[in-house]
Amino acid sequence: MEDTNGLIYGLELQARALTPQYGENNEVRFFIATNSLKPTNQVHLLEFNEEKANVKSKIYEHSLGEVWKLNSSPHNENLIASCYNVLKGAQVKTQAALLQMATDLDEQNVKMEFLPWQQIETLDTEVLLSIFNQHKN
Repeated sequence: MEDTNGLIYGLELQARALTPQYGENNEVRFFIATNSLKPTNQVHLLEFNEEKANVKSKIYEHSLGEVWKLNSSPHNENLIASCYNVLKGAQVKTQAALLQMATDLDEQNVKMEFLPWQQIETLDTEVLLSIFNQHKN
């Protein structure tokens, strides 16, 4: 029996949302999103390399609110949907956004604390869950 060591990846903030990167067929990748009352939450894209037994990460800022649910597109590996809480007056509302990761990051962006999103599309209605259609039309 082989003796293998486990891997640990730490987050700065508490996390409640985890989803595989469904649109990626060749690599083992997961999105993890933090859930904190602090103003800046994070979305981590983790890539597990079984041969090298390591984890690589890319970290994106999620300044929209505390993330409660993530879902990734099965057709576009760079697109995720986020359900998050936002404070509107005295009420807490759950909203959703589509987050598009940049495909062409230059060296300057890679050295930043948080990588930029290529596009953020917020939905101005209360949303509790976002699901991608598994079938292409």
